Amino acid sequence: MGLNENHNIEKIASGDHKAFQGMFMEYFPKMKYFILHIVKSESIAEELSQDIFMKVWINRDFFPNLRSLNAYLYKMARNAAFNYLDHKYVEDTFILNLKSASVGDLNDELDARE
Repeated sequence: MGLNENHNIEKIASGDHKAFQGMFMEYFPKMKYFILHIVKSESIAEELSQDIFMKVWINRDFFPNLRSLNAYLYKMARNAAFNYLDHKYVEDTFILNLKSASVGDLNDELDARE
């Protein structure tokens, strides 16, 4: 990690908004692009990227312990994308099962009426 990156990490950790804004401007497009290739939705990629930077700001006290800002951000992006996909899979499965059960219940009710 370069001296400049160490300095920026220290500034962000101390609450420097300009340093955070600089990091956001540099990394946001990269994070969004990376996530987009996983989730295949630009709006979701943008939302997840924004969430990452919100978490970075909230957890900036942890920054002095970072070895690599780049690795930290990409790991957060990967985890956010995979967590989204896991959640979407569970949600889609639930909806599919709910629809199947509803159709089955409706068919049973129609059979009973006949």
